[in-house]
Amino acid sequence: MGEKNEMNIKQALDQYMKRFGLQRKVEEIKLLQLWPEIAGEFIARNTSDLQVRDRRLIIRVNSSVIKHQLLISRDTIIQRVNQFMEQEYINDLVLL
Repeated sequence: MGEKNEMNIKQALDQYMKRFGLQRKVEEIKLLQLWPEIAGEFIARNTSDLQVRDRRLIIRVNSSVIKHQLLISRDTIIQRVNQFMEQEYINDLVLL
């Protein structure tokens, strides 16, 4: 018998999403859903417009105090995002 080209549903879906450029969007939606757990509810309520561009997490911050706290915790936030995303998803944090 010949070799079979079989793949499971997850592999087929992953391949489809990569082919049509949907994987990054799905990952960004996942990050948005996880943000309160990653940063904490208080920080999540005081941040908005999360975007990922060129492996940089861009966040609009509503408070200078929160912005300062995030700057101090920059490495921890990057590490937590990557841990929750189960990959090296970002390598920088930009606060607006």
